[in-house]
Amino acid sequence: MNKAKLKTVERLRKAGKTLVWIYAPGSQSPDGFDLSQMARTVNMKVGAVMEKCHLSTTISKKSREMAFPGEWKVGPVFHVDDPKAEILGTMKWREKELVTFAAKPSGFGGKDILCTSILIDRFAWTDLLKDAGVHIYLKGGQESVLANRDYVALTAAKERECRVAVPEKIKGALQLLPEEKPLRLSRTKDAFYCTVPEGGTVLVRIRR
Repeated sequence: MNKAKLKTVERLRKAGKTLVWIYAPGSQSPDGFDLSQMARTVNMKVGAVMEKCHLSTTISKKSREMAFPGEWKVGPVFHVDDPKAEILGTMKWREKELVTFAAKPSGFGGKDILCTSILIDRFAWTDLLKDAGVHIYLKGGQESVLANRDYVALTAAKERECRVAVPEKIKGALQLLPEEKPLRLSRTKDAFYCTVPEGGTVLVRIRR
């Protein structure tokens, strides 16, 4: 992290963007380890335990654990120490509960979100994106979605029947790949149904 990058972060923050940070952004400066610079980067007061451990976070409202894969130990262990931050998740360290997942309003309409346990699973990402006002095309599963105003592409490791929600009502959806055919719309005209083949891709053109 340097002054130029910090200025870019501040520009995005003042534009009302929601910024998601993982592990320890800004903790390394040209002069070495810098916890105060990390705090400026993520807009939260932070602390560090100078030890290594297996990182994990238990989501506060759902009692679900997000754990770093394998048995690798990572350190330092960073945590949020800011009374103005909303606690999203914690990790047990010895006899303490460390805040490892938190959100704080930026003051410009957006938020800063920090997860110091490295991993944010797809369920937590979905919640974060919805809270930030991002449209969710597909719920559940592990399919990948690429979309713009006129096209939606989906790929999947396993075959799956999908209900794909679109941001606004549409007049039709035409599947172009793997074969061309019209797709069934939802009753409310704000979603279409398709089958994504195993290991394959479906490309759909939206008609408004």
